[in-house]
Amino acid sequence: MIKFPVNPNDFEAFRDFCEYPSTNGCAEGLKEHFDMMLHEGGRNRPINAEDAKDALKWLLQQIIISIHNKHES
Repeated sequence: MIKFPVNPNDFEAFRDFCEYPSTNGCAEGLKEHFDMMLHEGGRNRPINAEDAKDALKWLLQQIIISIHNKHES
């Protein structure tokens, strides 16, 4: 392994070019959209893995229904 000195300012500047996963595993724009879909569907945000699986399944069903309805219009 080759090592070389790195200026801390360069390291911080480099970090600005990196994307980090969000703490909730979802891009912010999508998170807001999915939260809105859950709210409008009378559902709560998941609080555990089982709830998350159910929410994902429900969200996917809603997306499929929406796509299907657009194709019928």
